[in-house]
Amino acid sequence: MDGVQGGAAGSVIVIADTSPLNYLIQLGLVEYLPDLYDEIVIPQSVLQELSNLGSPLVVRDWAYSSPDWVIVRSVGALDPTLPPRLGAGEREAISLAIELHAGMLLIDDLPGRNAAEERGLSITGTLTILLQISLLSGIDFETKLAELVQLGFRASESILERIREAFLKNRQSGSL
Repeated sequence: MDGVQGGAAGSVIVIADTSPLNYLIQLGLVEYLPDLYDEIVIPQSVLQELSNLGSPLVVRDWAYSSPDWVIVRSVGALDPTLPPRLGAGEREAISLAIELHAGMLLIDDLPGRNAAEERGLSITGTLTILLQISLLSGIDFETKLAELVQLGFRASESILERIREAFLKNRQSGSL
């Protein structure tokens, strides 16, 4: 399971890929990210993917007028060893995380997660962020998890069960 860490524990610079932002925007939870992390940086290609005509209107609107706490950065150089099957957003997010020595990379897709881990990056994804936000804000975790799945988020039943168990355990202990 991804590490659970809040912004209060220290300065954490986070690089975000498209998928977690896309889902958090659609769930109405993206505004909680600054409560979890000190600095949220997205590569230019991620902003372009979010503003693509194929994205839901709420996501495009967010991308066109992204909040002040989002920092859009260009990548100095792409990691040439990244697999070509990764999307532009994933390649730029991983490369920018390496370049900026980011404390965390928000990424969902398994090939991108694997590539990031192979490069020693700390990663987390939409499910863990949903868990963190639920514990911090008191939103209904099960309802938001069901909404996430309805939006097309793909995860095995075993992963969904593990995140439910983590939520219950953390809620009972009162800790992140």
